[in-house]
Amino acid sequence: MNILTDKHVLTRKPHLCWGCERDFPAGTTLRLVEAVNTEGFNRAYWCSVCQSVIADWHPDDCEFITRGDVKYVDPDIWEQYRDEVEGIK
Repeated sequence: MNILTDKHVLTRKPHLCWGCERDFPAGTTLRLVEAVNTEGFNRAYWCSVCQSVIADWHPDDCEFITRGDVKYVDPDIWEQYRDEVEGIK
């Protein structure tokens, strides 16, 4: 995979997080990663919760994460990270 863009952006329209498939409204800061691989061009937005999970659990193989995997592979761990990152509970 060839990473073209990897930065935090303030979104101008609603987007889904690639890792958890949650909807985020326009005006949300998300991580934007644009890349080219054997399947072509890919653009993914990542929320802060999924970024934290990836940093701890998948730092070297995030290119193999399919949509929703960060949340749905282990929902309990994802919820723990959400509680910490978003200050829930």
